[in-house]
Amino acid sequence: MLEILLAFIPLCSLLTQAAPLHGRSTPNPVVKTATLYGPISETEPVYLDRDSCGSTKWGDRVLFVCRDTEVYKDLANRSEGVTAFFSSSASYIDINSDGSLSFVPFTPEPGTPDSESHFNYSLPAYGANNNKAFYPTQPDECDAETGSCDNNSTRWVIWPDSPPLVSSEGADGTIKAYSWIKKAYITDSLGVIIENPAISLYRLDYSPSIQGTGDVLPAVTLVNEEFFHENQWTYGDFGNIVIDDTAYLFAATGNGTTSLAKVPIGSEEDVSAYQYFVSGAWTSTMPSINDPNAIIIATSGGQGTFYFSQPWNSYVWIGQAVNDGSLTFQITTAPAIEGPWTVPKTFFSVASSPGLVYSVQAHPAFLSDPSINSVWVSYTVAINNYGYDTILYKFDWE
Repeated sequence: MLEILLAFIPLCSLLTQAAPLHGRSTPNPVVKTATLYGPISETEPVYLDRDSCGSTKWGDRVLFVCRDTEVYKDLANRSEGVTAFFSSSASYIDINSDGSLSFVPFTPEPGTPDSESHFNYSLPAYGANNNKAFYPTQPDECDAETGSCDNNSTRWVIWPDSPPLVSSEGADGTIKAYSWIKKAYITDSLGVIIENPAISLYRLDYSPSIQGTGDVLPAVTLVNEEFFHENQWTYGDFGNIVIDDTAYLFAATGNGTTSLAKVPIGSEEDVSAYQYFVSGAWTSTMPSINDPNAIIIATSGGQGTFYFSQPWNSYVWIGQAVNDGSLTFQITTAPAIEGPWTVPKTFFSVASSPGLVYSVQAHPAFLSDPSINSVWVSYTVAINNYGYDTILYKFDWE
């Protein structure tokens, strides 16, 4: 199961004019050091192979959310095969008291591709997925866990392209977050059946008094299976960031064109509260997916992560080019979330890999202090007859 990167009518009513928010600088990102750490892995209570993972700060730890996930029977004998496969999973990653990540020395399994890797560490993750999809598949999406259909040639893929957006955190540790996920329908050969799928909105609820502080994952509720409809922009799926109690949500089409929406924090479930950035201003009328005035040039088209860099006083996107199978890490920056965004440039390339490489994701939640001039970045390796690895680098900037 190899992943794919799935990722306009004139308007007459323009509302508030766009103004820069927070950022003001135009940095020139140059890598000072690139340090390979190793895989992010979950081995207890079972070994999980997971595809295309992103992260978000979750209280005093990190919530790690992934796409297709496989469970292996036996750590020592992978030839026994997969006992379970589900379309999404989640885990927690602990943060040490000093804010650092809880790495352990890397111990590869003999006879696996990892045994030939030059990893120094692995980053443990844990969580009770119970062999079920973290984002529940719906009755009209074929198999309840995998999305695979009875015709053995198509499946619904409810794949999170971006980590959840945290909407609120209570003093008692309660957290509410949202995920906007494409209701994508593909063939087993990874062909796209629905070119511009609807967006399903999911809510995540966590309370220490209910889930505790161990491996019980947040509760996930489907708010609306078609919050944004087929052939509309997929706002929220391509990226999200919170600025001054406003959620900014990015959408992208299959060819990599990008659009931007916003909604006040607390109103994520009210589609009438959303506004859209069109022709350089905000409007309450959603633009057509074919409207060129709704396009902003903010990325190089492939999967990635939006965040705010405190050292640079700038907004940042790190990801990869659309349909890039060679895995070059791309970066672009902007003084305001609306832009103007710089032309994406390559800041790092993976020289070689034992399998297909893709799904570049930045992890701002992994930094011990947001003022540190560094970033953690992961990518996925899909290895035939083996599974997935999520490989983690740390980049320190000049």
